[in-house]
Amino acid sequence: MEPSEVAARVLAAVDTQRAVDLTRQVCRIPSILGAEGDLADFLAASMRDRDFSNVELQPVLPDRPNAIG
Repeated sequence: MEPSEVAARVLAAVDTQRAVDLTRQVCRIPSILGAEGDLADFLAASMRDRDFSNVELQPVLPDRPNAIG
């Protein structure tokens, strides 16, 4: 498959309004340095809601997990 075909398929699959809504939600969650936990929790829940098969919070430092999915 040509790169342009791949790009076209990806763009066709993107729901622009859903991406904008998710970005707005993320921007409303305070996540200053050292206090990223609430954002990680939100992102993990969002991935689970979208049926990601393997979602986890990876502990890094207290109250600073990484959301992986």
